[in-house]
Amino acid sequence: MKTKLLRLCAGAACAVSAVCAQEAAFYRILSPAGSGITDFSAAGAIIAWTNAATAGVTCTVQRASSLAPADWRDHVRHEATNTAVRLRLDDPAAPAGMAYIPAGSFEMGIDEESAYTLTEAPVHWVYVSAFYLSKTEVTRSQWSAVRAWAVANGYAFDKAGGGKAADHPVHTVNWFDAVKWCNARSEMEGLPVCYFTDAAKTLVYRTGQVAPTVA
Repeated sequence: MKTKLLRLCAGAACAVSAVCAQEAAFYRILSPAGSGITDFSAAGAIIAWTNAATAGVTCTVQRASSLAPADWRDHVRHEATNTAVRLRLDDPAAPAGMAYIPAGSFEMGIDEESAYTLTEAPVHWVYVSAFYLSKTEVTRSQWSAVRAWAVANGYAFDKAGGGKAADHPVHTVNWFDAVKWCNARSEMEGLPVCYFTDAAKTLVYRTGQVAPTVA
């Protein structure tokens, strides 16, 4: 799919870029400080912009299919810690069946007066690096194949998992099994496991049921 840059313009606190492809897409940067788009690579959907401020500024990248005010939607929020920011919005070479989720920040927690436990407070910003997410739920067939490999390689599960049919979403599994299944799939594909690998502090990533602790 070929894409090309059509327009690049910047304003005091808003910058807009339009890309022509199979479907038109417009991007703009919203921030409390003066911002301006400096580069946009349509093929890899990489956007770069500058900020007047360097610390404590959270910018919002918005996307729209037209310039109509009602079309704009928040695409990702990103904390700017430098005057120049470069962010990948999409990956045209994402693994089959996966969608690219760009890096960004979000507000986590609630105020102390409303919190059920102190671990829910205070409200704070959390940064999440980019990752890939399956476009559909894990099917019973996928679950069973990875689970069988995992059990043969030292993993232990609480539930076998169910499903209406082989190509329907798996159900009747718990959170611990889901974590271990993800780790097992990573190992199957030659990737490092990434969830709760420190048994001394959190969950034993192959067999345990110790809930993660909060420092």
